Amino acid sequence: MPYYFDEFFASGQEETISPFLIPSSRKWSKNLRMRIACASAILLCVSFALSLFSPPFSHLFLIPVYFLSGTPALIGAMEDLKHLEINIDVLMTLAALLSLFIGSGKEGGLLLVLFELSAALESTVEHKTKSTLIHLKRLCPMKANVIKERGEIIESSLKEIEAGAKILIKAGEIVPLDGKVISGSSFVNLVHLTGETRPVSKSVGQEVAAGALNLDGTLTLEVTRASGDSTLSQIIRLILEAQAAKPRLQRLLNRFGDHYALFIIGLSFLFALFLPFLFSIPYRGSEGSIYRALTFLIAASPCALILSTPTAYLSAISSCSKRGILLKGSVIFDALANCSRVAFDKTGTLTTGKLSMDRMETLIPSEGIDETLALTLAATLERHALHPIGEALVAQAEKRGLPVLSLSHFKSIPGFGLEGRVDLPQKEIFLHIGNAAFLFEHLSSSLLEKWKEIGEMF
Repeated sequence: MPYYFDEFFASGQEETISPFLIPSSRKWSKNLRMRIACASAILLCVSFALSLFSPPFSHLFLIPVYFLSGTPALIGAMEDLKHLEINIDVLMTLAALLSLFIGSGKEGGLLLVLFELSAALESTVEHKTKSTLIHLKRLCPMKANVIKERGEIIESSLKEIEAGAKILIKAGEIVPLDGKVISGSSFVNLVHLTGETRPVSKSVGQEVAAGALNLDGTLTLEVTRASGDSTLSQIIRLILEAQAAKPRLQRLLNRFGDHYALFIIGLSFLFALFLPFLFSIPYRGSEGSIYRALTFLIAASPCALILSTPTAYLSAISSCSKRGILLKGSVIFDALANCSRVAFDKTGTLTTGKLSMDRMETLIPSEGIDETLALTLAATLERHALHPIGEALVAQAEKRGLPVLSLSHFKSIPGFGLEGRVDLPQKEIFLHIGNAAFLFEHLSSSLLEKWKEIGEMF
C-alpha cells in the first residue's frame, strides 16, 4: 500500500514495517527504546567494573551511556522547559547532567539508564494497547479512485478528496470514505461498525460507511464526508482519546511529581546559595555548598517513582494479553476496579465471528429434493462466490462429504444473489440464491402465495 511520509507515521504502525526503511534496517527499529536501555545498562556495568582497575579507561564506556540515554532525556527536558513545565523528567535529567560537575558521572549514568528504561516500559505499554488502532488503520486505505468529470479515473490521496467527489469502489476493495451510492449494487461487510459479519446489501441511494468491505459488485459513491470527518476517522479518534487518557494513579503521581520536582530543584538552589551563611562553609570544593546541593539533587531523584507506574501497568496488561484480553489503554483499569457488571459484545468476542450452518428448514416442500440434495445444490452454487453465508454452506457440505455437481450458466448479481443451472441425471435444475427481493422475482405466483401464507416474508 503506497504511503506519504507523514501518513505512515500518523497511522500508528510499528517502525519495523516502515516502507521507508530497507529490510535489513527494519529489524533494528523493533523495541528500539528497550534495546537502547539494555545497551546503556551493559555499558554502565562495564564502566563500573573498569573503574575498579582503570578509572580513566572506564570513561570510554561511560560516554556512550550519556549519548544513548542522555540525548532523548535532554531533548524531552528541553521540550518541557519550552512549555514552562518542571516535572520529574526535568529533575532526573538535570540531576544526571549536573552529576558530571561533581565527579559522579557513573551515578548520573545510572539515573539516565533508569530514566530510559522507564521510557522503554511506557513505550511497550503503549504498543500493547495499540492493536485495535493498528487494525483500524489497516482498514483505511491511503488512496481512492476518483472519477473526474470526463469519466477518467485518477488515484488520489484521501487528504485531497473533498465532499461531493465521486469515487469508484471495486469488488474486494475497502470503502475509503463515507459516501452515498449513486451507481451499482453490492453486498458489503460492516463488521467494524456493527460487529456482525453478515453482509448488507447496498444499492443506489443508500449510505456506505468508510471501512466497509465491498464483497462482490462495483459501486460508485458520492463522498459525503472528507477524510478527517469519516466514520472510521471518528472511531480512530475515540480510540486515541482513550489511549491518551492516563489512569488515576498515574495522574496522581504526575501531580505529585510536578510539585516534588519544583520543590527539590528550589531547595537545592537554596542550599547552594545559603548554606555558607548558615554553617560557614565555602561555595566550592568537596565540602562546599554547591557540591552538597548537587549531591542532594541527585539523591532526591525519584528513581523508584518513575519505574513503578509503567512496570505495574505493563505487568497487568501483559497478564491480560496472556488471557486473551486486549485493553485500549491503562485507564481501563480504573473502570475495572469499580466494575460490578460486564456487558460483552457477542460476535467476535464470545463467538468466533464466523458463520456456520446449524440446520436447514424447508418452507415449501419440493418433490424429489430432500435436505441433502438441497445443501448439495446450494453449496455447488456458492462455491463460485465470496459470501460469509455461502462459505458456511460450503463448509457444511464438505463436512458431510457431499459431491460437487456440474454447474453452468452461473451468474452473480451484485447486491442481490446468485443463479445458475445444475445438470442432474434425471433433469436440469435452475437455482437462485439471494435476498428476499431477488428470490421473489423468480417465484411462481402459486409459490409466492404459499410463502405469504407461511408468513416468512423477510
